[in-house]
Amino acid sequence: MVMARSWTKLIGFLASGCASNRKGMQLELAYRNNRQYEWPVEMGIATREEVELATFDELEMFNYQADKKFELMQGLNPEE
Repeated sequence: MVMARSWTKLIGFLASGCASNRKGMQLELAYRNNRQYEWPVEMGIATREEVELATFDELEMFNYQADKKFELMQGLNPEE
């Protein structure tokens, strides 16, 4: 009887872990699908409003600038 309860708890724990892992994967996929809109905002290149109103060319430029800023920030890492 004790063994059956521990198996039930283990299965419940594993099932909840799978559900949270699935949710995490869904969030990561949603982020990747929206990365071109989120990246310039995260890097401080443009505001969310600017990104929403940007043409494709402007959005491409925002992303290019965000990539370059990220590269510069990586080069300024004092821990190396």
